[in-house]
Amino acid sequence: MTLFALTMGDYAGIGPEIILKYFLARHRYSGRIVVVGEKKVFDFYSSILKLPVEINDAGEGPFNLKSNCLNLLSLERMTGKITPGRGGANEGRAAMRAVAKAVDLWKKGLVAGVITAPINKKNIQAGGYSFPGHTEYLAETSGIKRFAMMLTDGKLSVVPVTIHIAVKDIYKKLSKRLVYGTIMTVAGHFKKYGSGKPSLAVTGLNPHCGEEGAFGDEEKRIIIPAVEKARAEGVDIAGPFPADSLFGGAVRYDAVIVMYHDQGLIPIKMRSFGRAVNVTLGLPFIRTSVDHGTAYDIAGRGVADCGSLDKAVSLAFRYSLAERSR
Repeated sequence: MTLFALTMGDYAGIGPEIILKYFLARHRYSGRIVVVGEKKVFDFYSSILKLPVEINDAGEGPFNLKSNCLNLLSLERMTGKITPGRGGANEGRAAMRAVAKAVDLWKKGLVAGVITAPINKKNIQAGGYSFPGHTEYLAETSGIKRFAMMLTDGKLSVVPVTIHIAVKDIYKKLSKRLVYGTIMTVAGHFKKYGSGKPSLAVTGLNPHCGEEGAFGDEEKRIIIPAVEKARAEGVDIAGPFPADSLFGGAVRYDAVIVMYHDQGLIPIKMRSFGRAVNVTLGLPFIRTSVDHGTAYDIAGRGVADCGSLDKAVSLAFRYSLAERSR
């Protein structure tokens, strides 16, 4: 039976709440998920939010799983007080311990992949981790050099070439090698989990794709050569297109590759925020996540929605089925 590990996320945010709500709703995959986190955290939120979810001790593996409850592998390493909406180094370390344990479960062959609740990037760095987010940590711990982050709602999928970096650093980071590598990673993902030969599109970096060099030459120097190289290797890819005109009809492509984070994430979050899924491409295991952050502003209030988590779980199991049917 295919199992997945689900990490609790930053415990001062809404991660524990949306996990409890997911299991309270008794979704179809609930008996095939091992939650990795801290029992103290789930007991706390279950109590203050009045979410009466049965918590089962799943053990360390092979797991003792029950249906219609939250099967928990509790790390029992948490110290300090739980304060919704206020986090720091302790919350960051606890969140990353859960992620590390989930990856370890995959390495031992106990789970098919990892589903993650949101972390706070500042907190994990305060806790001693140098990574800007899940994506980069999972790539490094897996020994993967070529990877990408995709947000998808099932119809529109966007993949940024540069991910969690300052806007002022984008042009320094952008290279033909990086653009080409991202294109090939996306093509490989869809070949494995979706259409055999996906239809892809790529945006430019500058307004109007630089207007033939009038205000930026990255399209000519970097993006077009990368697209042509990928096309010569059989990838069906169009562009570069100006981002402001592409997204009106972007759903006709399997995925759109954009040059930086907000260029692609703004359009998809306007379409589907709370219903999209974050997927890490290029890993040796399946990893999906929610499309939102820790939402400290509403943490502990009981108003968080588990819709994106539901989609992330369903997509992970769909990918697993695609793997088994190959």
